[in-house]
Amino acid sequence: DRDEAGWRTALARLLSAIGPRATSVMPPRELRRILVVQLQQVGDTVIFAPALRAIRERYPAARIEVLVHRVGAQLYRSCPLVDEIIAERSWGKGGLHFLPLRTLLKLRGRRYDAVLTDVTESAFAYALLARLIGAPVRVGFNQASRGALHTVQVPYDDSRGFLRSNLEIARAIGADVTSPREGVFLAEAGRTH
Repeated sequence: DRDEAGWRTALARLLSAIGPRATSVMPPRELRRILVVQLQQVGDTVIFAPALRAIRERYPAARIEVLVHRVGAQLYRSCPLVDEIIAERSWGKGGLHFLPLRTLLKLRGRRYDAVLTDVTESAFAYALLARLIGAPVRVGFNQASRGALHTVQVPYDDSRGFLRSNLEIARAIGADVTSPREGVFLAEAGRTH
């Protein structure tokens, strides 16, 4: 496992050197279609709620979709801030991080303006997934060069905690995060696709 981790780190650093020229804040632009990648568990979905709310307030007319693990899909079913929930059952199955080709092609075909990965998704697999989806704006953290494929690399500060770090993702795309509002979505909407 240590050799594999070293190999991944070396690959990430190489990609960082030859990859896209990254910024820490997205240059001003309007986003019409946003994909939030949330392939972790339910707690990660909860701590992303304030960032999602800030993003929706900044881009009220944007179509916001979430790519989630089957557990997270249950929580997002009642979220009024998202337009579509894409539940992916194969991610992480057997310890593997991949999307079926049909799902990846479907996501590429949607031509997202931006793909966002949250603070708990800082492994290279998430940055690669965002790149393969093909959005011109890819936002996430670049810890130990694992987010080298992101075009907007949010500086990670361990002292901020996960919730505050996720708010930095929203800030990086122009959202106002000065008064974050926490919350969990409880009303049934039944929108899992």
